[in-house]
Amino acid sequence: MEIREMKQQLVEVALSLYQRGLVVGSAGNMSVLLDDGTFLATPTGSSFGSLREGDVSHFTKEGTILCGKAPTKEVPFHLACY
Repeated sequence: MEIREMKQQLVEVALSLYQRGLVVGSAGNMSVLLDDGTFLATPTGSSFGSLREGDVSHFTKEGTILCGKAPTKEVPFHLACY
């Protein structure tokens, strides 16, 4: 799956969680490990109710941001889980 499609799915899931009242404000973070070994994550301080594809952070395991906003400060936890 292309990065753009994964970003779109991440945004759709985030909005669904927000609309169902499962997250509020800027609580909660999501990330995705891509086939090429890079990651997508919700940006720091973002609301799942207003997240846009262009906001989604794309970064390497070393923390180099490839595009988007700065990722959640919880990235080390997410990387440890992967």
